[in-house]
Amino acid sequence: MIATKAGPGGNGPDGSAFPYNNGRPGRGGGTAVAFATDAATSTLASTTLTVGVGKEYAKPSQAIAAAPDGATILIDAGTYTDDFATIYGNNITIRGVGGKAKLVQSSTGVIPNGKAIWTVDGNGDTIDNIEFSGAHVPSQNGAGIRAEQTGALTITHSYFHNNQDGVLGPGANTASITITNSEFAFNGAGDGYSHNVYIGNAASLTFMYNYTHDANVGHLLKSRASKNVIEYNRITGQNGTDSYEIDLPNGGESYIIGNIIEQGAKTQNPAIVEYAEEGATNAVQKLYAINNTIVNDRSAGGTFIAVSHSPFTKIMNNLFVGAGTPVSGATLGAGNVTTQNPGFVNRVGFDYHLTSTSTAAINAGFDAGTANGVALDPTHEYIQPLTSISRGVVGAAIDAGAYEYTGSGSSVGSFAHAMAAMGAHGAAIATPVAATPSSAPTLLAVPSHVA
Repeated sequence: MIATKAGPGGNGPDGSAFPYNNGRPGRGGGTAVAFATDAATSTLASTTLTVGVGKEYAKPSQAIAAAPDGATILIDAGTYTDDFATIYGNNITIRGVGGKAKLVQSSTGVIPNGKAIWTVDGNGDTIDNIEFSGAHVPSQNGAGIRAEQTGALTITHSYFHNNQDGVLGPGANTASITITNSEFAFNGAGDGYSHNVYIGNAASLTFMYNYTHDANVGHLLKSRASKNVIEYNRITGQNGTDSYEIDLPNGGESYIIGNIIEQGAKTQNPAIVEYAEEGATNAVQKLYAINNTIVNDRSAGGTFIAVSHSPFTKIMNNLFVGAGTPVSGATLGAGNVTTQNPGFVNRVGFDYHLTSTSTAAINAGFDAGTANGVALDPTHEYIQPLTSISRGVVGAAIDAGAYEYTGSGSSVGSFAHAMAAMGAHGAAIATPVAATPSSAPTLLAVPSHVA
């Protein structure tokens, strides 16, 4: 199935959804958060609510309903079944402590608003170290998180699996969403209109240090945002039946830098990265694809980067591995390498670090220059699981692809261990591996590509 056209529903981005019809209750109804009184505003920043056995609240939804703007909600690790909520408060931080807080919709559970386990309508909120699974609604757009805010939302150190959609939205053209250090797996209703991650017509998406894989027919990452910063992620189809690995159907100012991207043998589409195939409707049409390792495991080949509507492109220093055409609809820049023999540490095991036999890629790159005042050369490498290390240049020139060969094999063992722990080769993950500190995790730096 080629999952690109508008679909049924009316309750999500592929239906009639953008802009969303929120239909939400007033701030005093449902799980809405009431505005704090003027007298309390000076203490909002220090408000902390706790959730768990013997804590202030037994359920996350209860704390969300009670939290004033600026509050922090700490949820003990554990499983919270059929506990649904809408977050109306602003600048609220919701964090799992002592491990992930697992929000699960059961097979018989019913989401009251027909949207998501958590729906976010507030601005400036942060969701940290939470797991979402099982989200389903009759329209097949049930999401772990439905983002409906008009401002910013940050999701970090979280895990979305076996939902109809992992994250869905936002659709407001003033909204921004930042997703870091998170995993998405086995999401999709199987209809081709639901995905691991689906961002609507937002102002911007920042997607960094994530692992998205094994989607069910839908895309691993789809975004209609005007601006997309997609850097240092692992975006791999593996044993899934996903369609595109990255789909930017309306183009936009888009930076795809330093990613590991793989199309699995069971894919629903010949293309791996798609740009503007549904129309160049975003105001800026510029694509920067720099130093990605893109692997095609589809035996019939395909197109690694498919570009429509003649945008400005800079496609440099990418490592294309497998059968297919490197690019269509655009011109390749310098430093790109196409090979059937990349010399990876373990291609079958998805470890695409270079070895001394990776002669085609080593020192093959060039300085990518700048765009909008920001250097395009990669500064990090994705490290399994869900983090990164700094990347420098070793030798005469930068290597093609997402990894720099350092002459050291130290990454091999740690990568294999992490893949086994996280469910390599598409196995269902019972206990995901991720940072689960009892205090706030350290966020990696998120560079800003200033338009």
